[in-house]
Amino acid sequence: MGINDGVQYAMKVLLQSKLNHNNDEANILREFSNYSFNEDESNIIRIMDSFIITKDNDNYYAIVYELCGINLQDYIKENNSMGLGMTQIQFIAKQLLEAVNGLHNKEKIHTNIALENILLKNNEYEIIRDTKEIPENVINNPYMQENLSEKNMKNFEYKKLKYLKIRLSGFSNCLDKYNLKNMNKNLLERKNLAPEVVIESDDIDTKIDIWAIACVLIELYLGNPLFRNIQSDEEHICLMDKAFGYFTNEIFERSKNKKFEDLFTYTYDQNNVLCNVINMDKFKDKTLINDALQKQLNINKIFLPSHKMFKQFILYLMRINKNSRPTAEEALRHEFFYYKFKD
Repeated sequence: MGINDGVQYAMKVLLQSKLNHNNDEANILREFSNYSFNEDESNIIRIMDSFIITKDNDNYYAIVYELCGINLQDYIKENNSMGLGMTQIQFIAKQLLEAVNGLHNKEKIHTNIALENILLKNNEYEIIRDTKEIPENVINNPYMQENLSEKNMKNFEYKKLKYLKIRLSGFSNCLDKYNLKNMNKNLLERKNLAPEVVIESDDIDTKIDIWAIACVLIELYLGNPLFRNIQSDEEHICLMDKAFGYFTNEIFERSKNKKFEDLFTYTYDQNNVLCNVINMDKFKDKTLINDALQKQLNINKIFLPSHKMFKQFILYLMRINKNSRPTAEEALRHEFFYYKFKD
């Protein structure tokens, strides 16, 4: 790269004293930039250069990247919280898993996969005003149905992306899988944290990225995150419980934090099926937690009948016990990627 080569780039500048010295984002990205002559092979943002800038007695670390378009979070916001069709989600899922598979093969964990860290290579879209041409999951999901009556249908617009090539970015919290003691979950996207991260388990590995990818795919499907407005770790676990079914004591055995020990009590229902009951004394504001639980969608109420294959894929990625979740390589072999959806 030459400073006068006539090409536009993106640059991130950080005060060097605030850098996480346990993580060298530039070196991680440089591994993938040199991985192949084919720049599209890794689906990871490409680094072009890095250097130190000194100004007013302060040192700044600058990283120069290839120039991409907006991130998927901004696209969803600009599209009035409307998501993508199934064929588009399928294509993005494949690219994300390919990127993460390459990362995991190099014994790295991204830790912070989120829509804001997924960049579009091209922002171009076409405007669709006929609701009959909009993907059925966009029109017929629970959140959209709430808002349809409030929208002026004469001015209704859906921005359908023309190109779906992405770049995974946001590597400032990327860690070596054998050195996770420096993970700070407060710096990560809370709504996408895997259960084992939330409960501060002593057994965390690459599977946290798999869970996060599933959260991203659901958000692309609904135009809204699966878990919203989370106030505490305890609430987050209760929302997961509402979405997927009861947590067992086995899940909490690896937690380093005792606050989860009595979050649930376990009993049998009238059908003699083991279930759990939330200990509401754990929450100062019982009205707030009850309201959150009432609004939380169960995973079985999210997907349209015609998207049963997508539901199966998501449940495969979001198994509560991380040892039952697939690797990225295994996930890429799922029949979801061979299924032809009709948007």
